[in-house]
Amino acid sequence: MFGHPAPVLMFVLGALTAWGAALWWAYRQPNHRWYHVWTLGLVTLFWWLGESIAIRLGKYEYESFPLRLHLPWGGSPANPSWLDNKLLALLPDPDQVPAKINSLCRADSWDIPLPVVAIEAALLFGFFQLSVRLLKSARGHRLRAAMATAGLCALLIINVFAVLDPVVSTTVWCQPGMSNPHATHLPLGLWTWFTTHKHQAYWYGVPLVNYAAWFIAAAAFAFVARLDDERPGGFIRKQTTVALYALATLLITLCYFLVLLPVKILIDRVLLYGQDHLFSPHPVFAPRTWQLGVVGLLLAIGVWMVSRGTRNDAARVDNVSVVPKVVTFLFCFGALVVNPHAGLWKVWAVTSAIALLALLWPRMPALKRSLLSLWRRLLNRIFGGPPDHGSGQMHEAERVG
Repeated sequence: MFGHPAPVLMFVLGALTAWGAALWWAYRQPNHRWYHVWTLGLVTLFWWLGESIAIRLGKYEYESFPLRLHLPWGGSPANPSWLDNKLLALLPDPDQVPAKINSLCRADSWDIPLPVVAIEAALLFGFFQLSVRLLKSARGHRLRAAMATAGLCALLIINVFAVLDPVVSTTVWCQPGMSNPHATHLPLGLWTWFTTHKHQAYWYGVPLVNYAAWFIAAAAFAFVARLDDERPGGFIRKQTTVALYALATLLITLCYFLVLLPVKILIDRVLLYGQDHLFSPHPVFAPRTWQLGVVGLLLAIGVWMVSRGTRNDAARVDNVSVVPKVVTFLFCFGALVVNPHAGLWKVWAVTSAIALLALLWPRMPALKRSLLSLWRRLLNRIFGGPPDHGSGQMHEAERVG
């Protein structure tokens, strides 16, 4: 455990703290305690399986983390199993896998570090709880509430990883005969991206297809979980024994991936080959512009989905939504202090402001009223004007006295 680099140990400590705080919050809930605990377990399982599948597509690998877990029936990069080969066959162009282009870009291991899954699960669990509180579900509009929850969770997860991923990752260029157009920005290297001419790292060393995958996965989980949460019994909540909870979890996880895999493959095709089909034989946009446009379209869809919901101004924000975000942004802050980078400092500032606005969303009406009241008092003091209501009551009381 302690033979690992300091950044790895700090990341592990922060990730386990965030996940432990989420578990403690779930366990302390007075209503449906085990439902919340199991939802956290469900998102953790969901994210571990998603990572286990994604890493087999050959685009990245992890640093030597402690607490790594191997997917049952899965092979290794040197000896792939039938499952690994089936997954690779689903890619739009399997020959573009970095390891097939350059043997030096083959991962050493496909094991998934549990601390990475822990921070991802804690973040999404917190975003889901925040979204449930911020977005009301009126009678007859449960589907709309689920859609808005999916959009808000997807936008928030993209916001966090817009800074976390570039800060902690490095990039290895795998295309022979071509110079790397995207240099690594920070040296932490908690995970490494393998990039090629077709899979370039346009966002500070991170391939944009990664953000499309984040958006889809977070939206899918939040949509199904909110629908389940809205029902009086719920697919999971109504279970009474551990065995039935386990069976329900396996079924709902299977449903997730039956929907996610086709959608993920479709988005990959659109990102990498979409304009080749639309504007064949001469693409209109540069690959970077096209991919940024597709991701921007996904974000716009997310904003539209959120707009379909109904805001709950009486909502309160729990610690489960605050702690994972604070841990993540503090880790990135520390990394940027040690290794300053002007561009990533700007990204950190913008994403932190967005995260803060999301957490302060329920207080926005009260904050707006306070600021307007303060502004009126300031104008009255500068230019003179009638006393405010409170002063009038005081003077009236003095006259009566």
